[in-house]
Amino acid sequence: NADFDYPNVYCALCDDFTAMKEAACAMITAGTPDILYLYDSNTYSGIRKLKGFRAAMEEYAVPDYEKRICFMDSKSIKPGAVADHIAAMADAGMTFHGIMASDDMLAIGGIKYAQRKGLRIPEDLSVIGYNNSVLTDCCTPELTSVDNCLEPLTHQLVQTLMGVLSGTEMPKKTVFSGKLVKRGTTPFEMEEQER
Repeated sequence: NADFDYPNVYCALCDDFTAMKEAACAMITAGTPDILYLYDSNTYSGIRKLKGFRAAMEEYAVPDYEKRICFMDSKSIKPGAVADHIAAMADAGMTFHGIMASDDMLAIGGIKYAQRKGLRIPEDLSVIGYNNSVLTDCCTPELTSVDNCLEPLTHQLVQTLMGVLSGTEMPKKTVFSGKLVKRGTTPFEMEEQER
């Protein structure tokens, strides 16, 4: 899920920057600008997600958002450890009413934190993950997550490889748009139903 501009290199990727920016803008416009952002990777994709989050914060002029950006070491990705880390930040005085994560596992840690603290989701704390993985259905409430189009992306990669091997001219780069899949950890659906 990256973009490399080299001869004979073909790329298929999700536009992580735009997908994360749109998800963050959705949370802000729903009334939650004080968002804790959790990420665990400085890969091409991880950096694009972080830039998308920052772009949304800048667009809405959210103050002091940088202090709510937290890198989590990939060794402590278990949801319990993530919940512990979030609790430590809250105990140190950090305030937030939303959590966005670069991965669904990190977001599940945010749900676990809320449950430990007796916070209602999404009334007291909204949570958005990323990847729209099987984990989104394994928690209560079900996790709102950005679908990074893994299935069509993988299909496109196979089609491109088969085309290149058969001598067919194929596109050098294919970009998919991510989509926010709204579930119970955000108030988006409730707002739409009230209108």
